[in-house]
Amino acid sequence: TRADHISIIFRVKSSTRSSISSINVFSSARGLVDEPQMYGPFRLVEGVSRLCGILAEEDTGYSDFFLKLKTRIDGKKYSLMSDENTFIELMDDLVLDFTRKMIEM
Repeated sequence: TRADHISIIFRVKSSTRSSISSINVFSSARGLVDEPQMYGPFRLVEGVSRLCGILAEEDTGYSDFFLKLKTRIDGKKYSLMSDENTFIELMDDLVLDFTRKMIEM
């Protein structure tokens, strides 16, 4: 049926996006060997942004939360290049916000 076909496409798309995100994490791990220290947190935050994008498309009831989180990350992640303190504050705020949301769940 059409619904089954759509379901299969969605699963493949989600699986492919998850695989791409996993590849990004693996390649980031390798890159960290030779990169400056603050690139590690940047790469992890980038990974969370990608994961939030995937989760925002899932039917979990928390799509809005993950989309807002991704938007916040993407809006400030490059602050690392000019102001490490702003980037560190972003990470601190994200941890607090995500923890609060987990408690609500």
